[in-house]
Amino acid sequence: MNRCSMLQFALARGIGEVSIKKAIAFMKATICLGMILLQDRNLLYHFGLKDNVITNISTTKSQAYALYEELELSGVKILSESDIAYPQYLKKMLQDKCPSILFVSGNIDLLNSIAVGFCGSRKASAKGIGIAADCSRQLTKENITVISGYAAGTDLAAHKSALENGGNTVFVLAEGILRYSKKREIRDYLNSSNHVFISQFMPKTTWNAGNAMRRNSVIIGLSRAMIFGRIRQNRWNLCRRRRSFTRRLPIVCY
Repeated sequence: MNRCSMLQFALARGIGEVSIKKAIAFMKATICLGMILLQDRNLLYHFGLKDNVITNISTTKSQAYALYEELELSGVKILSESDIAYPQYLKKMLQDKCPSILFVSGNIDLLNSIAVGFCGSRKASAKGIGIAADCSRQLTKENITVISGYAAGTDLAAHKSALENGGNTVFVLAEGILRYSKKREIRDYLNSSNHVFISQFMPKTTWNAGNAMRRNSVIIGLSRAMIFGRIRQNRWNLCRRRRSFTRRLPIVCY
């Protein structure tokens, strides 16, 4: 499925992750062009779509083309789970739960590097921030990529420490990739090779708590181990720990 057709399909009201996955798998198996799929109602019925949803798909064409051009101008790459460039470790870890589409800006090769994830409080203490930064620095010395969720506190401390010590970092966003901005704490450290921003959400999606929960799986899915800062039974972090145990990742808590 070409990128514009993929966006047109995904943007339609009533289309969810399951339908997108079915379409991508069908395209790969049949070598069918995306534009042919979108114009063939019988094929769309094959995915269990209702008439109103199929009609919605036809109305998102111009929106998809405009969005595609905006992504191109912003240097954002679109990866479907059938692409060779899609992070293979993420597919291995999350299996059928991996995001169907990823939007990526930066050094895409970092998504297949050896990495460790960080999770902690947005309101971490000075001591907690210092520990996160030191752990990140030590990982950087071993050429290990640092992954976190680009939130204030622990996340940003880990990202910044990796960058200022000459390492690499992956920013996993809880919003669309056209919504984020480069924060002043890390802006001056960024270059063309030391970072990548990644989002599993439609490019103009705004931040919300549900998406923040969902992106946690991507952080864990890209990581070989997780480091957790001290928390006060925060449900998000408990969810991350639970998912880490499920994926049988090594966990370090401080």
